[in-house]
Amino acid sequence: MRTQVTFRHPAPLVSLSAEDNILSTDGAGWFLVLLQSMPGWTTDPHLCQEDWGVVFFVTRGKKKFWIGLGDLPEVGWLAHVHHGSFAWLQKFTATGNTELERLIKDIHQALSTDPQISNVRWYTENDKMFNHGAEHPVE
Repeated sequence: MRTQVTFRHPAPLVSLSAEDNILSTDGAGWFLVLLQSMPGWTTDPHLCQEDWGVVFFVTRGKKKFWIGLGDLPEVGWLAHVHHGSFAWLQKFTATGNTELERLIKDIHQALSTDPQISNVRWYTENDKMFNHGAEHPVE
């Protein structure tokens, strides 16, 4: 399943400090607004800072997911979608995987219809994503 997406958006990278190139929570508000525009999903407004970027938590019904966002120089933004960290059984159920697919489709729709976003490309975790430029739309 394609769970990683790269895209271009004009938002500037707001780094944690002058010494790193890590997206800070202060620079991720635009993506939170995008996620909150998806109907049927609840997005936690409290963002989690990681040493590589920012984590967003979303739910639909009783299914929990997290989305990571970071910057890749010369490529653009990278977002990756995962089952919730403590939702161990969810990823082994049909309903959990169906909701993951719905989340990915909703993210694709939000990215594809935002006029500020371009070059939306989806990848699997196993793709050598930057060795080829093929676009992988969500089906």
